[in-house]
Amino acid sequence: MSRLVCLVLCSVVLVGCDTTTTQPLERVWQGQLEGEPGWEHLSGETAVHFVEGTASFIAAAQIAGDEPGEIRPWHVHFNTCAEGGGIVGEDGDYPRLVVDTDGTAVASATVPQSVEPGADYHVNVHLSEAEMGTIIMCADLELVF
Repeated sequence: MSRLVCLVLCSVVLVGCDTTTTQPLERVWQGQLEGEPGWEHLSGETAVHFVEGTASFIAAAQIAGDEPGEIRPWHVHFNTCAEGGGIVGEDGDYPRLVVDTDGTAVASATVPQSVEPGADYHVNVHLSEAEMGTIIMCADLELVF
């Protein structure tokens, strides 16, 4: 299991350790972020954690190989990378990926919206606030459990 998925799961486990009641079903999606044409040097991973019956999910993204100091908007979207789709939640729900001196960035978000286990989702990373139409990375999310 990837370090990012473990980070997402550990944060959720620490929040809800009440063993006196029946635990709701948890769902985790993950995907490998790949650089779009011209951005093939970028890599990363992403994960989404959702507990059925709640009205929010946790999303996380980690990228590597980027230029230090860059600020990259990212979001969970409906549908697949090939299809495209609207943002799940609002743009403001997702803190920006801020690239460190080593070319990496990590961000997580708690998005006040539920997700459906049978639906398709993807995560994309945009070039900048000024160029939201330019997607530099994308990952289709796959339900892993």
